[in-house]
Amino acid sequence: MTFNKNRAGDLIRQGHLIQAVLLDNEGMLIDAAGERYEPEKLSSIFFSVKSLAADLERELNITEVLEFAFRMPAQRMRLNIRHVPTEGQDLILICLLPIPLSHMPTLRELLMP
Repeated sequence: MTFNKNRAGDLIRQGHLIQAVLLDNEGMLIDAAGERYEPEKLSSIFFSVKSLAADLERELNITEVLEFAFRMPAQRMRLNIRHVPTEGQDLILICLLPIPLSHMPTLRELLMP
């Protein structure tokens, strides 16, 4: 899968997306759109969330955690971190979304086969 940077740019201009960052399963930056934060800052969040997901899976006997969402009302945004299983290489998609959310970008909009 590849990052649809053109579509991400459209969603940013339309106010439906603030920023998107695509990482490999090791947390290495593949691509990004938007300029709210340095992509490396957002990618560093991945390691904390990966650890939290492992803890949840272990402690609650959950087979797979695919997504985390954090709402930050004071900043009027939501941070969405999604594990995207693909053939060959799993990906991590981190999106900053505006609050209120008028349109939730789908994986199909941001990732292309």
